[in-house]
Amino acid sequence: MKKTIVIVLLIVLLAAAVFSALSTVSDNTKYANSGKTYMKYAEEQIELGGYGSAIDYINAAIKVEATPERYHRLAETYRLAENYKGYTEAMERLISLFPKEQSAYKELANYYNYTLDYESCVRTLKTASKQGVLDTEMADLYYKVAYRYNVVSASFFNAYRFYTDNALVQLDDGVCYINKKMQNKIGTFEKAAQASSSVLAVYVDNHWCYINESGTKYMESEKPLLNAWSFADNLALVQMQDGYYFLNNHGTVALGPYEEASCFYGGIAAVKKDGSWKLINKSGAAICEETFTDVLINEDHFCSCGGVVFASTGNGYDMYGSDGAKIAASAFEDADPFFIDDYAAVKKGGKWGFVDKTGKIIIEPSFSGAKSFGHGIGAVCNESGKWGFITSSGRVVIDYQYDDAKAFSSDGYAPVKDGSFWMYIKISG
Repeated sequence: MKKTIVIVLLIVLLAAAVFSALSTVSDNTKYANSGKTYMKYAEEQIELGGYGSAIDYINAAIKVEATPERYHRLAETYRLAENYKGYTEAMERLISLFPKEQSAYKELANYYNYTLDYESCVRTLKTASKQGVLDTEMADLYYKVAYRYNVVSASFFNAYRFYTDNALVQLDDGVCYINKKMQNKIGTFEKAAQASSSVLAVYVDNHWCYINESGTKYMESEKPLLNAWSFADNLALVQMQDGYYFLNNHGTVALGPYEEASCFYGGIAAVKKDGSWKLINKSGAAICEETFTDVLINEDHFCSCGGVVFASTGNGYDMYGSDGAKIAASAFEDADPFFIDDYAAVKKGGKWGFVDKTGKIIIEPSFSGAKSFGHGIGAVCNESGKWGFITSSGRVVIDYQYDDAKAFSSDGYAPVKDGSFWMYIKISG
């Protein structure tokens, strides 16, 4: 009797389980079918021009089951309804939920490019790249948009790179500092030094002194100066009658004298004493025991902008780090010291290319000239003597058209020479 009862109970339980499973399948099928029904209704409304109702039906279908196809149709319907905010929100949501949906990135990027929203276009393409779905067509659009540029200044006799919010330019009646709106708000001087900080070296009333960015006098040297450079790393390089010194903020000598010197940048300066060059820190101590026959110093009077120095012991220029250790024994014929990016221009075999901070060649020397990278691109000169800009992959993003060029700042300003005059261009992508 008990055995019979157990068997009956097992049969009942099994039947209940089967019924439950069949009910679940039925419910799921019904649930899925409701989503298809919503999409059917939506298409009928689209044909009638009832875009608002169609959007409601598609959203209902998405609640049943979110698929890339349904989000695409939702976005398309928003566009048909001329609701462009709804369109972009639907596409952004699609990308968020389905990050490998390549067509979504492409469509949205093209839309942003068409509507001149270049910042959003670049952002979308960068996301596609991170997700590994950036194809050749999208890559072409990225480079076209990311490196769009405009001429933003008038002509100067010379123009220098932006280290701060001001840069030095040469006029026909002297020099001045311009801000990134291309305005001169400090005044015009007979001579001045490149702006590497907010304390500037200018030649006023027949002598060198220091002013701040509002033009107010900041400091006078205790001794007459033959030449002066703006403050960098809270020290100012000056030339006096008996050599080169570094002044502190009070105008008194902190280091020196030296036979020659570069300005400090990133805690490193190059100084020459007893006929040899050394690399020193801000306390004046040598950062390595090695002495050099030469150290490369750029036009702004820095030997290092990115913690790497090009120095020679007599057979080409090798790379040294901020700790004084040799990074790479490359014996380059020449180099343009690192600026704000991780690639420097170097010359080998009579041609220019680029290295990274480990000394690895990232672009083989093949150019007639080159300047170090800034804002992700570097200036290069072709065999015709014209300058343009390339990426680290060697792709030309600003055509060869200028007679000279200098590095871009971190926010996209670069001096370029067109004919006899210099001007600034600004990447606006």
